[in-house]
Amino acid sequence: MAIRLVAIDIDRTLLNDRRELSPANESALRDLVERGISVALCSGRDLPSTQAISAPLGLPLWLVVQNGSLVIDPSGNAAYLCSMEKPTALAVLDILERHGLAPVVYEVYPRAHCLWWQTGARAAPGMIEFRTQHGAQVTHVEDIRSVLTPEVSHLEVFDDADRVVRAGQDFATLDEVVAITNMSSSVVGSALMGLYPRGTAKEEALARVCDVLRISRTEVLAIGDNLNDVGMVRWAGIGVMMANGPEEARLEADWVAPSNNENGVAVAVERFTK
Repeated sequence: MAIRLVAIDIDRTLLNDRRELSPANESALRDLVERGISVALCSGRDLPSTQAISAPLGLPLWLVVQNGSLVIDPSGNAAYLCSMEKPTALAVLDILERHGLAPVVYEVYPRAHCLWWQTGARAAPGMIEFRTQHGAQVTHVEDIRSVLTPEVSHLEVFDDADRVVRAGQDFATLDEVVAITNMSSSVVGSALMGLYPRGTAKEEALARVCDVLRISRTEVLAIGDNLNDVGMVRWAGIGVMMANGPEEARLEADWVAPSNNENGVAVAVERFTK
């Protein structure tokens, strides 16, 4: 069946290790749109840092951000929003505190550019600068409990991988929460865990996009690189992982593309949509 939607992760998939969009990958995106194939950028990034990639292209793209808890349609409107109620966020904070993890907490769209940074929260090198550069408003607080609104978007922690994984196991008992963990590519032995409202997943968001487009998931090509892409790669009609991804992610793919530094997205698009 012909591909009608291409879903592409951003970091270390669409972008190379220098966070650059290669001419070949940009040309592939433009070619897809010109041929009437819909494109969704699917990322764990927040909305501002995703728009920093999408806006300069001037293309009608779907944006599936925050690992699927927010979907922005090509007109710039929120097509889907999944938020976490305050009592659930407080329960999440209790678990993180037991594991000695300090979080970053994001507000709900349309204030998706606002986040609270609790004292002690760690980040990959340059991450705070990266976020502020792309429109995030960071407020440092001693105790996030004192500033929580009735709803939040999601929480993140970045720390030692073993500690993050142990905390993630505790969230399996909290029905209202989904814990999504990725191994860090910049700090060996570290991991990033996002904590989202139940129902958050890239594939769930893509299913909603398919409903709008009136297409089947068999008509979707999904391209990713890391653990948070496994769900959409399994779900799509054709699932591709990048050669630079961890082995446990690559094993889930129908096909492994060249690395993000070798225009793997362009190669996959050429292979499966032409």
